[in-house]
Amino acid sequence: MKTAALLRFAVASFAATACSALFAGQQELAASIQQSRSETILTHNELVANLKALNALVAQKDGDLRPAHDAFTASLKGTRAASDRTLKRVAALQGEGEKHFSVWQAEVETIKDDGIRNRALKRLGAARTNWNGAAAALQEATVQFPALLGYLNDIEKALSYDLTPEGVKSVRGAAQSANDAFGRIQGLTQKAVGQLDELAAAMSSTIKN
Repeated sequence: MKTAALLRFAVASFAATACSALFAGQQELAASIQQSRSETILTHNELVANLKALNALVAQKDGDLRPAHDAFTASLKGTRAASDRTLKRVAALQGEGEKHFSVWQAEVETIKDDGIRNRALKRLGAARTNWNGAAAALQEATVQFPALLGYLNDIEKALSYDLTPEGVKSVRGAAQSANDAFGRIQGLTQKAVGQLDELAAAMSSTIKN
């Protein structure tokens, strides 16, 4: 009797540990989704601030150009940091995705019931698609960063010794090109956030009416 009770306790403990480990994996995935989303939005906001400062500078019609120029150069630091952060986030997404989904798939493949296993694999496939879509959008965004930074760096250099109305006028074409490059990045970052939001909703343990 005592042996049977110990056996039942051991089985229950094993099952609880397995469930806890699997739920921890879900929580870890949720944390990665949230981090990716937050960093992507931060990148977008820093780019918005930099382009807003640039556009204010090139649109200025009178007064001292120095305050607008200083705002532009200060916000350019954020754009450079955003570029570095996005490159790191893309690399992390690929590694985290491989880790999460390979473990998840290995667990699903141990399910003996065909119907449950097939439905679980379908859920896994949908989650992987959202994750990969977000990673691909951010990867494509990083391709646009060199062009954007190139325009912004050239504008900074051109104005560093010629902060005059004519000097500002001479960089308006580059400013428009920077805005065009930002528009492409903006679309891709919004796509990435959308994919991450879909995945977060699909992986939530909360029932919503």
